[in-house]
Amino acid sequence: MHEIEGLLSSRSFDVCLIQEPATDCKGIYLFDRRPYRVVVSGVGPKAAIVVANPAVGILSLQHLSTPHISVAVFTVGNLRLVLISAYFQFSEPTQTHVDALESVLDSVSGNVLVCADVNARSTLWHDRLSDDRGEMVVDLIGRKNLTVNNLAGSVNTFINRGSACLDVTLTSYGVNVADWTAVHNLTSSDHAIISFDVTQNCARLNDRTDPFVKYDWSKTNWNEFRKSLKLRVSAWMTDLESPDLDTSTAALIRVLTETCTGRMGIVKIKKRKPPP
Repeated sequence: MHEIEGLLSSRSFDVCLIQEPATDCKGIYLFDRRPYRVVVSGVGPKAAIVVANPAVGILSLQHLSTPHISVAVFTVGNLRLVLISAYFQFSEPTQTHVDALESVLDSVSGNVLVCADVNARSTLWHDRLSDDRGEMVVDLIGRKNLTVNNLAGSVNTFINRGSACLDVTLTSYGVNVADWTAVHNLTSSDHAIISFDVTQNCARLNDRTDPFVKYDWSKTNWNEFRKSLKLRVSAWMTDLESPDLDTSTAALIRVLTETCTGRMGIVKIKKRKPPP
């Protein structure tokens, strides 16, 4: 914990998500005595969020936090991020922790960053093998449409008598992680220190270059609509079946847009005056 505190004070880190922190009678050891803001839950917590930068905002979501999961909303400038630090206890069923994390993810909205010691292995986060515990986590990642940010070719995040990749950095769509690194010689822990920068895709609906269109389907001839839709699907079938996600998505948008434009009226949208 002293080594982590040294990193926070010397490397200009804004926030640190810790699993298995040392605790004392007051809470998280060392950080409860320094000018840090700490988000934890319960007695003897296994996960914590420590904010080092006094210039950023942090809102603890205690109603979602547990001893194994800490949840908070992190804000700085235009960036709003739900932070989740999670520890999957090895002596407990992985599915229990998967369900708990999924419940938290179902309860939050917007951009999400998860740093978790899942005590599970999978080639999805570039371990050399996968196990049953890892498959449960992989299923969760797929269901919640999360992105794994661990980099291929990096060192295993856990090195003791053996080595494995047990720590995972996950983000929701719109959160960009840069300069992800895992380093072992920064502390004496058998887990690597993982560091990275975070940026957010701040594009909003009002920033779109294409105008927003609302269709009036109340007088649509649906038989003719289906015919037009089938014709356009046939014309764009090659792109629709493309293995490239961007290509197939663009084709699907074009098929639907052209069909709606040809067979539906367009509602005129009145521009509302901005509030004072």
